[in-house]
Amino acid sequence: MNDRFSEENNFYKIRGGTILFWGLDIKEPFEVHLDTKIKGYIRNNNLPENEVCEIIDKIDIELYEYCLSIRNDLDENDARVVLMNRLISLGVKKDKALLIAIEAGASQILVDNSKYIEELGVNKNLKRIVLETLCDFYFG
Repeated sequence: MNDRFSEENNFYKIRGGTILFWGLDIKEPFEVHLDTKIKGYIRNNNLPENEVCEIIDKIDIELYEYCLSIRNDLDENDARVVLMNRLISLGVKKDKALLIAIEAGASQILVDNSKYIEELGVNKNLKRIVLETLCDFYFG
């Protein structure tokens, strides 16, 4: 289980052309339209449709992360883009920097601990500076 979500009470439901996420650790429920990548992911991982599924394992978390990145379209002047670019310049991989920036800016998950950073695969040598950068982001 991932430390970003509690042991239970976080869910998604794939229905029709959308997927809905809600739960204890998802501060604001959200829904995204299924694109071809999500449809392929659902098919390849045999995820059930029209059933409430709990976010438990890596497959569910990867689906959540991708859908969250789709939901939060970023433009150049967005503070999250500035954060993302700063993290990339520090050496964080682009996909992880994007996810951190979206989650930090969207308040979906409070990005404030080293376990969260480690679980995203950020190099241990970068962890301290990434956390300092996030602190700066939160304080404006």
